[in-house]
Amino acid sequence: MTGTGSMTGGLEAPMDRKDAMATIKSLIEDQNDITIADPRAVLDIDSFTIIVIITYAQEHLDITLDLEKLDFEDFESLARIEETLFSGRFLAPDLTAAASES
Repeated sequence: MTGTGSMTGGLEAPMDRKDAMATIKSLIEDQNDITIADPRAVLDIDSFTIIVIITYAQEHLDITLDLEKLDFEDFESLARIEETLFSGRFLAPDLTAAASES
């Protein structure tokens, strides 16, 4: 299992949702030189920042999003980003399972 956090028995503990969103908030603020006071405030972020978020989710949260299902509106606020990442509606299909069936 991948994730960030404290080491436990040689395995990394997965990051919880609150810590993950705090890290994503910091990534957005640092990347765009802004402060996000309200998680529902509409963000003016570029596609590079969206890629940073998607990459972070995949590498640190073990969340792979289906890029064909995503739209810019899914990243319009911190609250929408949280919903996008953790609702399960935008997860990529498990390609390893599909490959092993063929």
